[in-house]
Amino acid sequence: FDLFSATMPFYRCNICDVISKDLLEHSRHLEGKRHGRNVLIASGEIPATRPNSIPGCQNSTGCTSSAKKKRRMERESQAIVSASLLLNPEKETIIPFKAILLNGHLQDHNTAHPIPVGFQCERQYGDLWRSLILAEVRAQLDDPVKVKAGVDRLPLLLRSAEPMPNIIQKVSDEAAYALVFSVSSAERKCDAELRTGSVVLLHVKESAHPEIERMGYVTRCCRDELAVEAWFPSPKWNPAVLRHSTFFVSPLASVTTLERMYSACTQLDKIPSGILQELLHGRPAALNTVLPAALQTCGNGDTGLNVAQMTAVNTFHQSQGQITLVQGPPGTGKTKTVLAIVGLLCKESPILVTAPSNKAIQELCNRFVRQSPTVESLLITAEEPASLSTQPCAGVVLEGFADRVLAGVTCMLQSGHNTNEVYKALGSLHFRAPMLFEGAVGRQWDKLQEILNCHDDDAARNVCSDMHSRLVDALQSRTVALESLEEELVRSARVVFCTLSVCGRSNLCHGALHGRVLVVDEAAQALEPEILISLCACRPSKVLVIGDPEQLPAVVVSPVAKRLGLGRSLMGRLRECGHQCLMLTMQYRMNPQITQLSNSLFYRGLLEDAPSVCGGKRDLSWFREHPWLGPVSFIDAASGRASRVGTSLQNLREVEMVVQVVHHLVDKNGVRPRDIGVITFYSAQVACLRDALRARAGLLVNTVDGFQGGERPIILLSFVRASSE
Repeated sequence: FDLFSATMPFYRCNICDVISKDLLEHSRHLEGKRHGRNVLIASGEIPATRPNSIPGCQNSTGCTSSAKKKRRMERESQAIVSASLLLNPEKETIIPFKAILLNGHLQDHNTAHPIPVGFQCERQYGDLWRSLILAEVRAQLDDPVKVKAGVDRLPLLLRSAEPMPNIIQKVSDEAAYALVFSVSSAERKCDAELRTGSVVLLHVKESAHPEIERMGYVTRCCRDELAVEAWFPSPKWNPAVLRHSTFFVSPLASVTTLERMYSACTQLDKIPSGILQELLHGRPAALNTVLPAALQTCGNGDTGLNVAQMTAVNTFHQSQGQITLVQGPPGTGKTKTVLAIVGLLCKESPILVTAPSNKAIQELCNRFVRQSPTVESLLITAEEPASLSTQPCAGVVLEGFADRVLAGVTCMLQSGHNTNEVYKALGSLHFRAPMLFEGAVGRQWDKLQEILNCHDDDAARNVCSDMHSRLVDALQSRTVALESLEEELVRSARVVFCTLSVCGRSNLCHGALHGRVLVVDEAAQALEPEILISLCACRPSKVLVIGDPEQLPAVVVSPVAKRLGLGRSLMGRLRECGHQCLMLTMQYRMNPQITQLSNSLFYRGLLEDAPSVCGGKRDLSWFREHPWLGPVSFIDAASGRASRVGTSLQNLREVEMVVQVVHHLVDKNGVRPRDIGVITFYSAQVACLRDALRARAGLLVNTVDGFQGGERPIILLSFVRASSE
């Protein structure tokens, strides 16, 4: 199972970085002599390196004996041969994610290696990322909090158990089963963590069988049943004989995104070759910064973009099959730039806009729908449509899209709207989902157009009403498969918004997103394999990667994976490769003194203050009277100590000090609570602060991660950590 086994000492330490040219030629000679074929190894320039510096060489001080040198060379040659066999596309079999997870061999994949700045070949790129993804899976499933929570188990009745094909039969004595459990509405309410993509712990104890605990993977989660894949020892255990027995099910973690990341690392051939080469090596070529006159004002009624924003728009617009990096520090108009790019390019090509979080992608979609309401947009989200009902993006959510259009037609027909308006509403659905129309109404659409041309309003209204009834019946009876309808809607949308993980849905991986321009917002908060999901699903013509590597990174649970580079973003790695990166430099949000601090710590003095933040328009009287509350103030909570609450931390002295500062601002200086945000790094501290400030309606308290993207004129930051040392 382990692609980084002990037979691959060279590959483990980046094969192309450590093998000298002479050693490589000698190895090729021996390999060709013994096997009649060349060593499969990454091409490219190989730096000369002392052979005795290679891990695994026996004589680390140098080798003067020709016999020892010959034996060492033969050992090293054999290692390369072993590596070539494992890397041979005809011989390598990549074990699927679920098989590794459920077969009990996840711990076998315990060899992970650092992510280099650049990669020598596609195979190395995929293998190294997969090893770190599995390390992250192990860490999430081994989380002591989740294991402890597993004591609270949900009893479910086993309805059926069917054997499944064992894809790794040659190396496993276990059998795979598809289990289906009955779930009542009460049980569903008790455990909201049971959803598709969750890993669960199954526990069963029957008199005829030994007690056993196995991990399972939730493949389907419906209203009254739960489908789980699991592996059991064979032939000792056969869950098929335990029908109507009670299993205890404990949710451990959701690994849907990690599974999609792992899968993307096995499908790198789907990424266009030019973009893949830039992923491996970066692109240090010069950027085109000449601004066409047409870009001096950009957008629909927009007041215009500044020079840095226009440069980013033009550079990406002119790029061909490339990855364009844009760094957007806080307050520099990153979202405005993204919307300008999408608004400009959607006239020329369909676009996929992605981000790592639902919050980020919904904000982008809301602003785009307000800016360009006539563009065919679609939001694919894992959230319930009802939770978005008050937002502008509610009308473009994929789930229930056709039902909402027809509901609008129903209201038009009942309220006596003009027939042309009803025709336009039906026409929008006909354009977005022609297969639905063909299956439900046949040639009535053509008949309606003929009647309208004859100006027979009553006849046209009757046809519209009949078409509407047939379409409603088709949707309710599922005459047209839901998956096919959704695929049609995605294909016809000019701009699609979804998270990086959602791009890996099965119904989006079969061409519905192919060939679009790809925009990845908040890219510095995404793991690199997470971006690979969108690259494989979209197969883009070109890619915009925009974010800020100096802000919050992606969350990585595994300390090993984090240390080896899983948490480093694609933006950060490509910049280290020398890939050109544009930067938005004019900030419109912060007090200039905050800009000075950010410039000195993170942005190399490149940030500039817009006139709107330098003109003294803000009411700052509340801190002029109290210098200790200046634009940037550090208050020493010397007497405070951090105390542990479960796996989190709290500092009660800092809570008291925050309450005092809020009292001073609100009660003595008239600052509105809704203008204050309190953020901290620990959930336990959030709970204490919310309890202490619950009387301050409108004041926002959250973790740094939870507050990401939010804005308040005044921010109080509680660091929490403090010790007697």
